[in-house]
Amino acid sequence: GIASQLHEAMCAWAAEREYHFSRMECHNGHRPILHMAIKMGYNIAGVRWDPDRSENLIIFEKDLSEFRDVE
Repeated sequence: GIASQLHEAMCAWAAEREYHFSRMECHNGHRPILHMAIKMGYNIAGVRWDPDRSENLIIFEKDLSEFRDVE
């Protein structure tokens, strides 16, 4: 779908600019986004407290090496 196409484009753009990781945060209650992040290859890198919403944020991280051209 559109979200996966945008994600692929973002990862390719970041890898071309020599970024090594993509990181995102999601509130614990947003289950569809949590599932999507895991499906797209993100790993859970940590948790942080959001004092504004009194809720945990899940921190996701993905290695972008698969998007870099290997010469």
